[in-house]
Formats: sequence, structure tokens, C-alpha cells
Amino acid sequence: MAVLTQEISVVVTVQIWTGPQKLAKPSRPRGEKHSADELQFKELVKEVYGEHPGNYAEGEWTETASNMMQTQNGWLSKHKEMVKLTEKVMGSADYLHNGCVLICPFVGDKCKGAKHRLNGVGRVSQLYSHWQHCHKNNPAARVLEKRWRTVLQARTITLEKLNGKPGHALELSNSWMEAQGGMEQGYEQLRCLSEHTADGDIWRCEPCEP
Repeated sequence: MAVLTQEISVVVTVQIWTGPQKLAKPSRPRGEKHSADELQFKELVKEVYGEHPGNYAEGEWTETASNMMQTQNGWLSKHKEMVKLTEKVMGSADYLHNGCVLICPFVGDKCKGAKHRLNGVGRVSQLYSHWQHCHKNNPAARVLEKRWRTVLQARTITLEKLNGKPGHALELSNSWMEAQGGMEQGYEQLRCLSEHTADGDIWRCEPCEP
């Protein structure tokens, strides 16, 4: 008697449980107000520095730019606050060149220009990466970043308390840099602010009082 046999293939899938998984939350879409504000800021940059300006393009501050700063919702009050914070952190409000530019105080081989354009009013935090990469061996650049981080988190902190925090003492002067060990310790020379006080793109927001 013939015996019929049939081959049966069985596929077994083995899953190894590695514990509970954390699901990533979907990123929130940008609101229309935020997008509109960014577009308006790009218009401000274009008004001062032209269409598609390079990183170190020179510009001319105009009456239209002033009107934009004063009429766009929240820009003027934010800029006034940043003027005070720049004075506190860097020792001079002149480093905040206008509503969209902060001057880097350090002269370095990788720092090709003094003026660094921001991508929003008061967004100085984007210079953190610049100081980390272009001035990474300069102890003063690390302290400057630390001072900005502290002040942006605690905006009402007094200058005395800021300077008294461990690792926060800083004076942006060449004499102070030399006293810390100068170039032998990595401290770079400082830019001369007075060289930029007559630039066409400067904006003093006068009177810029609260």
C-alpha cells in the first residue's frame, strides 16, 4: 500500500522583548503667527542687506527698516530688552549692532567677520555654535556663552550676581585678557567696537528707553 506524504513548511518569527519602548511625540507644526514673524524678519534683513546677502554683507539701515522694527508686533520691546541684556552680558550695548546683527567681540582665524546676522530679533543664542567652533580654544568665548545662557534663563539677574557666579567672570578688554594669560592661554584679541559705530547699517533705536 502506497503512503502519501506532504511536506509542510513552517516559518517561525522570534521577537525579543527589550522592555517598554518610548514613543516619540510628533513635532508640533509651526503656528501661522510664528511663520509670519519669520517672513517679516526676512523682509527686514532684505531691506537692510539686500536680496540673498552673504554672511558678511554690508548694508544700509533705512527709515523703512526703522518703521518695521517699531511697528511689527513685539519687535521693539524685545529689542529694548536685548539692548539691556547685551550691556549686562558683554559690557557694552554697542555689540548689538542693530535689530538683526550682533558683533562677535573676538578676533580669530576662523572668524571672518565681526557682524553676525541673527535669524530673529534677539536670537543671540545662535552664536553659541559660532563661539564653540570658531573660538573653541578661547576660554573667554566659553565664559561669554555661559553668561548669555544664564542671563537668557534669568533675565532679571543683577550684574553683581552674574559676575559672582562660578565661571562667569568676564571683562571684554584686552588688558583683562592679558591678565588671564593672554594668547599663551588661548585668549584672543578683541575687535575695536569704535570701528563699527559709523557703519551704515547701525541702528541705535533712539530714544530706546522703556
